[in-house]
Amino acid sequence: MTKKIISLFLLFSIFCVGEKIEIKSLNMEADDFKKEVHFNGDVKIKEGKSRLDSNDAVVYLDAQNKAKEYKATGNVVFYINKDGNEYKGKAGEVRYFPNTNIYHLSINAEVEDIINKRVLTGNKMILDMNKKQVKVDGKKNKPIEFIFETKDK
Repeated sequence: MTKKIISLFLLFSIFCVGEKIEIKSLNMEADDFKKEVHFNGDVKIKEGKSRLDSNDAVVYLDAQNKAKEYKATGNVVFYINKDGNEYKGKAGEVRYFPNTNIYHLSINAEVEDIINKRVLTGNKMILDMNKKQVKVDGKKNKPIEFIFETKDK
């Protein structure tokens, strides 16, 4: 019983600090010692206008029980609307580090910059939202692809 109460306190503390984040899934399991909360089955994460859907997700916590990393795996589909940016995309795995506002996408990643009308695909991507930078790696048999529109003169 004590473990369940501590787990509920741990889970509650994730959502009480900072912006409101809603996570829905078929199952949830919290581990106080590892500082992890696992969500399994039809995971839906919502923060403001941003959304992320996946098969599974893990929230990793720091010593103050604040989220230091989010990891979503399996058929990840997302829409990010934050800080004047608007992106949608998909990948096999997405990791988000809220302290640095950096996203790591892997396994056939694809991101569409909705505002600037650009599409980028690759095996792995690192998106730094603060610095407005991206790094993309392809594979030998599947190079990166960058598609964009030019403006008429």
